[in-house]
Amino acid sequence: MINSAYFLLHRSATARYAILLWVIFIGLSVVIFNFGYIARLEEHAQGNIILDNTFFFYTVDYVNQLFTTYGEEGRSLYLLHLLTFDFIYPILFFVTNAVSLICLLNYLLPAAKITRHLHLLPLAPAMLDYLENFGILLLLAAYPNLHPWVVAATSLITMIKLSLVNILFLLTVAIAAGAAIKFVHQKIKQ
Repeated sequence: MINSAYFLLHRSATARYAILLWVIFIGLSVVIFNFGYIARLEEHAQGNIILDNTFFFYTVDYVNQLFTTYGEEGRSLYLLHLLTFDFIYPILFFVTNAVSLICLLNYLLPAAKITRHLHLLPLAPAMLDYLENFGILLLLAAYPNLHPWVVAATSLITMIKLSLVNILFLLTVAIAAGAAIKFVHQKIKQ
């Protein structure tokens, strides 16, 4: 199954497909962050940063305060968000980034064995997103009796996930810049 998924990614790694995936990913992100669950959660959070989006360690007190501020409606909304949108989002994130990396790397370094598995890098933040969601589900289920180790572990996972997303973004931009330079250089030679 892993081999078939691997080959499916490589077979569908065309520039057109990568662009389509980015349009879907960005469009979905804009809708969800501005009009959907995230926007509604932020209203309930009353200025607090939701757990999925904080770079810094959050504490038991912060999570208690946040979940209290949410109220029953906000906590239910968060649960719905985790079980729907945030279940699909990591998969879309992985596929979009993997297909893009395959396209860029195949163009930039077509025969290099070292780049063969670089497209799997987006799998790490995607898997961490699922672990983070599981931790937040545990916190929502335990509220108001939060376990400090669950808060600490979930907070650490969130911080690592967001750091990896930013590193991946910078790496992708660097690879895209390299591909753009190669493209321009080839056009100038012609």
